[in-house]
Amino acid sequence: MATGQRLFTDAFRDMQRAVETFRSGSYPPSDVIDHAEYFTLEAELPGYTKNNIKFEVVDTRTLILSGSLNDDEYEAHHQSDSSRTVHCEAHGKSAGPVCKSCEAGLIKAEEAQERLAKDAQAVKVEQAQAAQKAAQVETAQKNKEAQQAGMATAAQATKATDSQKSMMEKAKDVVNTQAKKLESKVKKSEAEEAKKAEEVEAQKVEETQAKKAQDTQTEDTEKKKAQEAKAKDDEYQREQAQAQKEQQEVEKSRQRKAQYLIRERNPAESFSRQYNFHTHIKSEGIKARFQDGILKAIVPKVNIEKHQQINID
Repeated sequence: MATGQRLFTDAFRDMQRAVETFRSGSYPPSDVIDHAEYFTLEAELPGYTKNNIKFEVVDTRTLILSGSLNDDEYEAHHQSDSSRTVHCEAHGKSAGPVCKSCEAGLIKAEEAQERLAKDAQAVKVEQAQAAQKAAQVETAQKNKEAQQAGMATAAQATKATDSQKSMMEKAKDVVNTQAKKLESKVKKSEAEEAKKAEEVEAQKVEETQAKKAQDTQTEDTEKKKAQEAKAKDDEYQREQAQAQKEQQEVEKSRQRKAQYLIRERNPAESFSRQYNFHTHIKSEGIKARFQDGILKAIVPKVNIEKHQQINID
């Protein structure tokens, strides 16, 4: 497709040059006006400058105007500008994955929570074991005291008389009753301590769960805030990039070279035109000026004295 387009362009350019060569006898379009003492000449030369045209006097009745463009200048005036299309992709919003630093922080927080939970469990086990040992020591001490009391009572009973045996039996019953009461009291105390320990354990569990829930809620809130901040930052970056791109487009539009909207007068690649006058012209008085693609020249006539009568001596 590109090769066919290039061949067509070359063929059209060659045909255009041939037409310009054919019409070179009347190019450039000119106006020559005859005034009383001078001629005015105006020639239209779009695409030319004063550096690539030549204006010469051949003789007292002939002027020649010629010029030529190099290939680059000629192509610059016959080549159409290609439109540029700026493609802009719209990026939609999407929730991105957690960044590596945030992920590492989450992992560290989870590990710290696991360590805290294990430490709390170990503390609870140690406290329960300590409470159990204390209860056992206290029970053993009370049993020892009770045994010592019983032994003392038995020693006194062996020394007592028969009348005292009944008293010893009663005392033994009293001791047994007291021992049972003491044992019941010890068991009750152990049960109360166990209950208290369970209540303390339950309270600690509740506090741990509440703290964990609060930490989770705080972490979710901070994560949500971080995501919102990141989304706002991304939106701001996109807006800045779009604004910068629009500004660049505006600058490019401002710096773009002026283009023709309508071009009906294309310059010939080269030309040479001869202007013949019906009377003599004065070469040293010719003034020419080239501006906005138009050559304007004032060509003065040679002053010829009017017919005079000659006296003969």
